[in-house]
Amino acid sequence: MIIVDYIFRYSLTVSLIANVITNIFKSLTPIFAIIMVITIVNILYRYSKYGSKILPKFKSPKIDDYQQNIMINSINKLGGNRKVISLTNCQSDLLIIDEKGIYLLLYYNEHGTLIGHITDQKLKLKKSEYVFTEVINPFQMILEDEIKLLKIIGEIPINKYIIFNNNCNVQVEDISNVETLLLRNSDHILKSELKKVAKKSIDVEEYYNKITLKIGN
Repeated sequence: MIIVDYIFRYSLTVSLIANVITNIFKSLTPIFAIIMVITIVNILYRYSKYGSKILPKFKSPKIDDYQQNIMINSINKLGGNRKVISLTNCQSDLLIIDEKGIYLLLYYNEHGTLIGHITDQKLKLKKSEYVFTEVINPFQMILEDEIKLLKIIGEIPINKYIIFNNNCNVQVEDISNVETLLLRNSDHILKSELKKVAKKSIDVEEYYNKITLKIGN
């Protein structure tokens, strides 16, 4: 009888504790819900203001080898005397040394609306209506490469092209000295440019040797 009474009392105590814990959780549920909502709102606000800076950084890749090889092969199929250099020691991707001049190409693989001024070190990239992030200015990248090349080749003008992702809308001010192309029409435009008759020819081999000696390929 004593054992039965002990079991009964123990079961009653356990049941009572369980009910108390359940009631505590029920009373705290609205508080947990409010905290979760505040946390989510805070994360969304910080992301809309600072973009990917609150997340781990992933470097935007340069043009992939497959796409680069397509561009090089397409250019090499054109008639004429030229050299195409795949750049590894520059921020730009390709350098074309043609009888008509020198062409520097940079591929920028970001999507969204790019906003700012050509002199800004970083630009704003609008991913959606409320999501903005800061990105490295590709115009500064190609201009820095131009300075490096001019120290090697002298005062020969360098034709600069930035090839943007098809889903990138460029709204950057004062970019008249840099041509902007979309990937889908870049091949046609570049080949049309290279097919033009040269007003004045340059020595392709001379400049190829100068550049590869200094910066490699």
